Amino acid sequence: MQRDTAVKPVQSCRISAPQRHPFGRSYRLVEWTLPDDEDARRQVVPAESSALDIARVVASHIPGRRVLQNGEA
Repeated sequence: MQRDTAVKPVQSCRISAPQRHPFGRSYRLVEWTLPDDEDARRQVVPAESSALDIARVVASHIPGRRVLQNGEA
């Protein structure tokens, strides 16, 4: 994955424990940050995703709408 020059380095990455969904399959929440951006990026992946599957999700992520928390400008 690192051979691709378009892939940005990841500063930190957290993967949640599998969460059971009341209707549908289990999932994990992946949250990561980049060195040049203070905002965290998040993506939901199936609970059975491998490390390589998660790395592909992180590498191919395109940021969408930004959600502001209370009081953020």
